[in-house]
Amino acid sequence: MKAFPGPLVLTAITALLVPDMLNSPIDATSASSGSDFGSPVASTPSDRLHIRLPVPRHALDMLISTLKNVDNPVNFPVEVRVNVCSFLVQLCKHTSGEELINVKATVQPVLEKLFEGLQGAQAKEEMLAKAIKRVLDAWS
Repeated sequence: MKAFPGPLVLTAITALLVPDMLNSPIDATSASSGSDFGSPVASTPSDRLHIRLPVPRHALDMLISTLKNVDNPVNFPVEVRVNVCSFLVQLCKHTSGEELINVKATVQPVLEKLFEGLQGAQAKEEMLAKAIKRVLDAWS
């Protein structure tokens, strides 16, 4: 019987990302041209426009951002958000200890708020509400 590598996964999602990644600006001119936007953008390396996008500190931050699905440049489909919930249930089943307690303490308020906001939702959002309820039940 294979063991679920839960403790390794738990450590991976709570570990700080490489500090250089957290401070490096993202080049916003690589995909833009002057005709696509109101004003032309210089394309020489010295004139490049740099934008600082919010970068998660941990993989767990990205999972939370996916669940919330706000304040990010990506609109995650409901199915992806349901998959995050399924991941959290499996993580809870196969790990324990201080790190899991910290993950629960960080994610549970987010899930509770999302669950409250999804009451009486449409079919796709109802699927997400059920997935969130499974996580909350598994954590209780």
